Amino acid sequence: MMMTLLPTNNFAGNVNVQIQPYKGTIDEYLSLSLEQFKDNGIVVHAKRNIGKTAVAFDYTGKLQGQALHWYSRAEKSGDHVYLATGTATEKDWTTQGPKLKACVDSFKCD
Repeated sequence: MMMTLLPTNNFAGNVNVQIQPYKGTIDEYLSLSLEQFKDNGIVVHAKRNIGKTAVAFDYTGKLQGQALHWYSRAEKSGDHVYLATGTATEKDWTTQGPKLKACVDSFKCD
């Protein structure tokens, strides 16, 4: 699923949701994600646990030559992780980030 804002600076800020098969714990998922970010030059600015089954992290980096800012919430349910991610250009994060973060933070698995 993907929801988009109106495009600015040739990029549409968006929130997408992915369902990923994953049998490990949410802490193991977070460790794996942080390692992958490090390997790809992504800078993590904040991370926090949300209860026992979810984590959120705020990070920046370049993708296809464009400076981007992401905010994600990963929630473990059964043998899957449900990952909601808000993305905007670094330039637009100040204006779009709060809207994207509010949308991502509203995501819950019930």
